[in-house]
Order: sequence, then C-alpha cells, then structure tokens
Amino acid sequence: MSQSKTWSAIEAGTNIIVGIALSAAVTYWLMPLWGFVPKLHEALEITALFTAVSFARQYGLRRLFNHMPKSSQNMNISGKCVR
Repeated sequence: MSQSKTWSAIEAGTNIIVGIALSAAVTYWLMPLWGFVPKLHEALEITALFTAVSFARQYGLRRLFNHMPKSSQNMNISGKCVR
C-alpha cells in the first residue's frame, strides 16, 4: 500500500525535525576542525539550507517511488520477481 501525499510529507518532515538538532550541533562543533568557526546563527542558517534541500529530496524520491509500477516494486536487485 502506498502512502498518501500528506503522510509522505509528514514522514519527511518528522525525519527533518529530528535531524535538525543533530545537524546544527555537528555544524557548530565540527566545522572548526576545518577552519570555519560559525557563530550559532550561522550554524542554524547552514542547517536550515540543508534541511530544505533534504526535505525536497526525500519527499520527491518518495513520490517517485510511489508512482512506480507495481511490477517494478516486486523486483529484487537482480531483476527477478520476489513475490
């Protein structure tokens, strides 16, 4: 059974929200290892940009996979049907 567009957006949004805190922390604390020392607001801006890109990517791929024909969803990596 495929997800509705609403549930696809809810799933993608939940995934993004959970990842925002981790992403902001990693940006803030690890970027100095590469010589960029962001202020907190800069770390949050970087996180917001990557969050928007991630949401669009995840939502778009989920919709693409939900529109695939059922026959291709029943194939394994070798191309054989796995019903």
